[in-house]
Amino acid sequence: MRRKIQDEILDRFNGTCLSYTLNIPGSVKDSAAFRAAFRKGLDQLNIAVGNRILYAYIRFLRTGPEAFFSIELAPEELKKRTVEIEESHPCGRLFDMDVLAVRGNPVSREELGLPRRKCLICDNPAPLCARNRTHSLGELLERIDSITGNI
Repeated sequence: MRRKIQDEILDRFNGTCLSYTLNIPGSVKDSAAFRAAFRKGLDQLNIAVGNRILYAYIRFLRTGPEAFFSIELAPEELKKRTVEIEESHPCGRLFDMDVLAVRGNPVSREELGLPRRKCLICDNPAPLCARNRTHSLGELLERIDSITGNI
């Protein structure tokens, strides 16, 4: 369903597509704390891109909050701005802001020479810890609670 929405945005609007969700492991993806964190990310995005938002579609589902945008910025510039949000905001490690270029291809941190995303718990690359299951679900959820508890 997400891919279909992304494709429609890329087809209908003359902007870069941004898909925004939260990185929340486990079965519970929706809570008041998660929605509050998500809204903080929306606030930061509004600051970062200003009046360049051409289209926004935001929804709150059992599977967690998600938002889709068409933004009037080059994909590389938008990716740099979203990485800055993910790296600098207290809830940023929970934000998952994916930038899609014109053909729907994701813009990666690596292709822009930016560091890989860090794990929620340690400073290792997040994909490495996820693949190796370095941290238990309990540890991850405890860390997420400490992040969202400060909202």
